[in-house]
Amino acid sequence: MIDTGFAVIGTPDDYVAQVERLTGQSGGFGCFLNLDHHWADWAETKRSYELIARFAIPKINKLNVNRIASEDWLRDNNVVFRGELTAAVGAKIAEHAAAKGVDRLSPDYLKLFNATRQVSITLHARVFPALETEHDAREQEQ
Repeated sequence: MIDTGFAVIGTPDDYVAQVERLTGQSGGFGCFLNLDHHWADWAETKRSYELIARFAIPKINKLNVNRIASEDWLRDNNVVFRGELTAAVGAKIAEHAAAKGVDRLSPDYLKLFNATRQVSITLHARVFPALETEHDAREQEQ
């Protein structure tokens, strides 16, 4: 029955593949009628309907295309965003250090941002020069 396309027994992706096959075969249709033969336990049948509703129908109707594209774009640009966030926080720390002095900064913050700077030196060389100079001078005094 599965091989003939009469039945779909499997995952939501199997269901999507069958609907796509039928769409390609027929040129498209507006409605799909589900014929239930009560072969499975009612609780399992309801679970199957839930899986179709949650996973198959959104794929068939392309309801998540924009969300998936957005997630992919965010994932692809994660390193840039993380760098910009770190740079923005670092700039505020440098601004604070310039206004109030490095002695009021937590050593933990200095370690964190100096370690981050080592990872992406080119990005942070623009952000931390005043902080580094003042911190390095202070370390030499000690």
